[in-house]
Amino acid sequence: MNSKIIHSCLLSLAILALLLALPTKTWSQETSFGKSIVFVFSPLKGEILETIVNRIVSTTGAETFRIEPTVPYPTDEDAMIAAEEARIKSGQPPELKNPPPDLSGYDTIFIGTSSWFGDRPDIVALFMSQMDCKGAKVAFFATTGPKPKNIIKSLSSLVRNGQALKPGLISKKNEDRSTEAILKKTDTWLSKLK
Repeated sequence: MNSKIIHSCLLSLAILALLLALPTKTWSQETSFGKSIVFVFSPLKGEILETIVNRIVSTTGAETFRIEPTVPYPTDEDAMIAAEEARIKSGQPPELKNPPPDLSGYDTIFIGTSSWFGDRPDIVALFMSQMDCKGAKVAFFATTGPKPKNIIKSLSSLVRNGQALKPGLISKKNEDRSTEAILKKTDTWLSKLK
């Protein structure tokens, strides 16, 4: 075999070995999201909300935590709405299945919810009242509802010891809600938060 060919192959292998030995950066490190967590409230496991959560997780490497009541909501939407209306009428506050975890060491917190009765769900407000953000940045996303911007504003006002990031991600009923459109909108939102 020709020595030039051997030399070229050895040089290529050496370059490949060097490239493989270089430390790799994850997308979250490159975009400064750092250690992240996604809190989500979705009693009906909404497809749009889940699409957004999955995209955040796959893009940033975030952990997930579900905001849940001690007594699960009915899985039928009409029954769930009736149960929540009855709870609101009775004046009884919601009860959390699990309190927020210790957020020491987290850089970015994502909080997502569907709207309830045109506003933030009481259980999300309760969860946030117990949550110390420990200096983390907090990003919000919400789906549906007649005034989703109000939900983002309302949630932002509940941040303790953290920085609420703008803009929030809002998925409205009257816009394209295909998976591709939601993913594109989520990617655009994440890039604006960098």
